[in-house]
Parts: sequence; structure tokens; C-alpha cells
Amino acid sequence: MITNELLNQAIEFAKKNNGCSGADLQIEFSLGYNKAGQLMDILENEGIVYPFNGGRKRKLIKTL
Repeated sequence: MITNELLNQAIEFAKKNNGCSGADLQIEFSLGYNKAGQLMDILENEGIVYPFNGGRKRKLIKTL
């Protein structure tokens, strides 16, 4: 389960790094592959990062 606290931390991480990837989230927050993927999906659906485009890192859309 992805908590609001984890989501907020991921948003701050993406802002600080001008984007992020699932692998970045796995390393930063010690997450498994599935949970990091779910978190990236949420960040994309909320309009925080751009959709996957074949690159490693998804760029930030919002600066919140």
C-alpha cells in the first residue's frame, strides 16, 4: 500500500531531481519493483511527471 507520506516524499524527491524513474524510487525509498512502478503510475496520473517515453528518467511537469 502506498501511503500519503510515501507519495509526498516521492513528489519532493521528483521536484528535487527535476524528475525520476522507478529505479530511482527503488533506491531512494528501498522499494520493490512493483511498488515503485505503482508510485510512478500515480505520479504520472497526478500530472507530476511525464509518461514513459523510452528514457530512463521521467521529467517533471509540475513544480508544485
